[in-house]
Amino acid sequence: MPHSLILSAAICLLLACTRELPFDRGQFQPELVVNGLLSPDSVMAVYVHQTVPLDTGTWRAVSGAEVLIYEAGQPEPVRLTHRGGGRYEADGVYPSIGGIYELRVDAGSLGQARAVDTVPPKPMVQGVEYKLLPTFDQDGLSHSEIKFDLFNPIDGRTYFDLWVIRRTGVSNSFTLATNMDLPDPVVQHAGCLDYRPTTFVFSNHLMTEEWYPFEARMGGRNYLYLNGLSILPEEIRNKSAILLRRTSAAYYQHQKAWVRHHYQQPIGSRLDDYVQLLFGGEPTPLYSNVEGAHGVFAAFSTVVAEMKLIR
Repeated sequence: MPHSLILSAAICLLLACTRELPFDRGQFQPELVVNGLLSPDSVMAVYVHQTVPLDTGTWRAVSGAEVLIYEAGQPEPVRLTHRGGGRYEADGVYPSIGGIYELRVDAGSLGQARAVDTVPPKPMVQGVEYKLLPTFDQDGLSHSEIKFDLFNPIDGRTYFDLWVIRRTGVSNSFTLATNMDLPDPVVQHAGCLDYRPTTFVFSNHLMTEEWYPFEARMGGRNYLYLNGLSILPEEIRNKSAILLRRTSAAYYQHQKAWVRHHYQQPIGSRLDDYVQLLFGGEPTPLYSNVEGAHGVFAAFSTVVAEMKLIR
């Protein structure tokens, strides 16, 4: 189809789908927003904000809330202190693997919130390697293949989030591989690839072996550049690696919903690309496991493993 016809079709579709709705800013009632991710590698931290009107465009922190985290089996809760910007933090208290944690937030007139999650064990991987393939993408960049064996706890459903990190050759500079040309079946089954995720969530739904042979081909394009990647241990700071999280079900469900939600929004570069606007989807609600507020309270554990280059 000629360029002009595509543009005309896109404009007609956009105009046909546009409708003005009255918006009374005076009727807006703020609601509580609570977000927290627990990891045994970080101190307990929770963010408390409130919703804002559509025309505000900025976060609004809640500074006077009472934020407590109860650990199952412990008599007293951990009290989190406001550090600014809506971030509440525990003083040197780290979650424990296997710990069951209940979050309680009292934000006065905004209401109260509650959520519960469990910190999963660290994932186990072995034989992590990658090699450059003799095939190239449309930009002339070589494909690569990654492989590793992933331990599969076959006694129940488990969830993961995979980051593929490539060193660029420049000091302290890395790329996050965001294009999986030939995905492993477990990643394909998660159903997020059409929404251009930057990391890859999946579960053990299709895994039958105790050690699952993960294999995927990564494209040469669509890499996200990262500088000062402090999440990597010092010993592999200048090497290519995978960062693999074993996550709770709440983390997995929220991440899947967030990828869809973010991709569907007509913001940023999508406003400048009529083709993306033409094929945009319906708004997608976010997953939440927080009672009495918007947001998520979820947990994960991380392992980082160097990717050995196979020539």
